[in-house]
Amino acid sequence: MRVSSETSNAARNHSWRADYLRLRHDLKASWIHGFPYLKGRLDSAQLPPIEESRALQQQPFRAEAHTLTSYRDWRMAIWAIYSLIKFANGGIEVVIHDDGTLPEHARRQFRSYFPGVRIISIAEADSKVGTELKSYKRLMHLRKRLKHFHKLTDFPLFCTRQRMIVTDSDVLIFREPKQLLEGPAGPASHLFTRDLWSAYDIPCNPSILPPIADRINCGLGNVHRDSLDFDRMESFLALPGIDLDRCSIWIEQTLWAMECAASGFEYLSGDYVITLGPGIGGLVSKHYIGGPSRDFFFIEGIRAVKQTGLPANYSQVGVVREGV
Repeated sequence: MRVSSETSNAARNHSWRADYLRLRHDLKASWIHGFPYLKGRLDSAQLPPIEESRALQQQPFRAEAHTLTSYRDWRMAIWAIYSLIKFANGGIEVVIHDDGTLPEHARRQFRSYFPGVRIISIAEADSKVGTELKSYKRLMHLRKRLKHFHKLTDFPLFCTRQRMIVTDSDVLIFREPKQLLEGPAGPASHLFTRDLWSAYDIPCNPSILPPIADRINCGLGNVHRDSLDFDRMESFLALPGIDLDRCSIWIEQTLWAMECAASGFEYLSGDYVITLGPGIGGLVSKHYIGGPSRDFFFIEGIRAVKQTGLPANYSQVGVVREGV
């Protein structure tokens, strides 16, 4: 398929800018953290053992995990998914959503590391979501404006099971994520990490808002697909005072929190954390949110994933896939 010169130029401009921003940040982080950061960056470029990753994926599939990633973060996404698969003892059906910037060599790496991976191109996503949600003008407007919004609209439409794990590229797992894999213990629909604070975008009169759950972070969770209500989301966005062109990226998380309040939710336990600093201890997972805290993904996180051995019940078996 021939790509237009305008598309090619846009892709080159994006990759040049992303590389420049990464280099600028690496220089700053290296000045602050020194050799540990440089070593962590090198470790992240040396991706996990490919044969180990493939062997782990030969376990029967029992959970479906969705990740949105990009030109900038795809190596982090490989580490994030590998850590989930490693400590879940395999059996994770991986679905990668391309935000429109994922390069072809990244796609090849995902296919090499995670046999059976589904990679949803931006063209495929635009076609399906545009058809399924064509009557939801406000949701589609935000999806077009905000790449992060694809998690809310696209993940459930491409999910083939009733439940799905959602995970960001900057979340690492360090031991068996039993609660994450099993989902809520009670009748609640959704399970999410407890955030440091309620990071939402609510630009209208609070007195007219529907219930919104406190401190929901949508970077890691177990979601009941059929409990998500696009009609409810569209109605929320139609409230007086909400200007779709001024909504920030936090509007996506706000809608997740509204869905949690409407359908019921539980928090992941206290050993699934969001970080602003170093330290792993006995944690199950750590979300290295953006800014300076993400530097510790490289300083401590990858090293911890590499140094921890495979689960005691790890075994290599033939590929067996459960029915949907």
